[in-house]
Amino acid sequence: MDGYQVADDDFAKASGVAVPTAANSKFLYRIALILGVTMLLSFNAIISPADYYEAFFPGSGLEFIISTAYNLGSMISIVFSLFWGYRYSIHSRMTVSLVATFASVAIVFFPTALCTEGLALTLTFLISLVIGVSNGILSPALFSLCGLLAPYVEGVSLTQAIMAGNGIAGVAAVSLRCVTKLLLPDTEAGIVIGTALFGLGAVGIVALGIWGYFQLVDLPGIPRSIFGFAEAEPLIQGDLPVASELVPHSPALLGDADLSSSDPPSSVSEPAEPAFGRLYGHVLEPSSDSVQTTLFTPDPADLEAAQGPEPSYAEVLSALWESAAQVCLCFVVTLGLFPGLVCEFVSTNMGLEMSGWFSILLMLCWNVCDYAGRSLPKHLILFRTPRSLWPLSLLRVAFIPWFIDEILHPKQSDPYIYFMVAMMGITNGYASSLAMMYGNSAQIPGRNAQLKVGTVMTLALNLGLFLGATLSNPYNAYIQNRLN
Repeated sequence: MDGYQVADDDFAKASGVAVPTAANSKFLYRIALILGVTMLLSFNAIISPADYYEAFFPGSGLEFIISTAYNLGSMISIVFSLFWGYRYSIHSRMTVSLVATFASVAIVFFPTALCTEGLALTLTFLISLVIGVSNGILSPALFSLCGLLAPYVEGVSLTQAIMAGNGIAGVAAVSLRCVTKLLLPDTEAGIVIGTALFGLGAVGIVALGIWGYFQLVDLPGIPRSIFGFAEAEPLIQGDLPVASELVPHSPALLGDADLSSSDPPSSVSEPAEPAFGRLYGHVLEPSSDSVQTTLFTPDPADLEAAQGPEPSYAEVLSALWESAAQVCLCFVVTLGLFPGLVCEFVSTNMGLEMSGWFSILLMLCWNVCDYAGRSLPKHLILFRTPRSLWPLSLLRVAFIPWFIDEILHPKQSDPYIYFMVAMMGITNGYASSLAMMYGNSAQIPGRNAQLKVGTVMTLALNLGLFLGATLSNPYNAYIQNRLN
């Protein structure tokens, strides 16, 4: 846990409470980035080895089967999370989904090499479905966790870190595939060995994500109740300096108590709108020369009363419907075209086309540009409100006829195709990240509000993925009908 520490002052050292600092924020950002990589790596890992699937089962369209199964699984678990997910702790959902993802990625390539075509397609569909279910559990839990950790960071968005991590996952998956394909012969044996090495690399990255999550759970100063642990042991019981020596940020933790005098406070009022983590407060007992403090876990009934009544999903959606609609539309467009239709582009270089390199390079181009778009909001925000993001979101619909026309009437230019794919990638990353950032930061009071915000935004994202993947099949059927 190097790089993360409780703030360096007497009050924070004694209480164990973490306050936002630049170092702490960077550390949490890096952990969120790792978890973002893990969240989407599973899908990118199983969709990237297109040449591996084609070598064993040419013309099977396995990439369309995988995409459909993954997104169907995601939708099933997202609907579960919508109605029942918040009853389970973030820790249990994170742990179960991460372990299931690790196991599924470890075995997903075996059926293709070891089974007959019918059995292999069935098993690959089922494993992809499990990976989708796992991701559908992981995603809302992770985005909700980002919202709950917001009081402990400054100057960065953990939601943007998750989205950027998603982009890194795509780049990592395709880059691993490029390296293994480049270093090994373009034979069936070489493709199998390369895919096996690729799978090992993907499993290693998922394992890194599991490690990152448990680093997050054990961070000092972050209340373990955020993760859903029922009880927390008292962290400290002892003497603190007199009130006049407490640091300026203490009133935010102690309520509206007057700390300008050395006299012990006669009473301490609760903050008007306490943040979730800050409810881990302090019992102050006057004494002659010091303030006695005991860190405690609030009673669940008191926690409910402090947070207010639980908002309905209708109230949550009314507060962030624009962001939810934008992220959904973004992925309806993208998954309708990528990876299925992108793999239909034909290179003018027959060597690239026949070796399968052209599709891999296009996927690498898309993922690099998508990551660039997801990282851009950390440095430049061109659209400051959800409403101002609508023009970009709606203009992206034009990619659908543009891509279909290029496949049916190719311009005989590889750079032109790379440009099309790059534009779709960077606008996807930028628009989706901004929409998720605005939606996940919606300030909605009430018990379980942040859990419901994370679930609604993840539902919108996965609904877009599912609808886009579903639409890719009629797009492909239309193209094949026109070409034949």
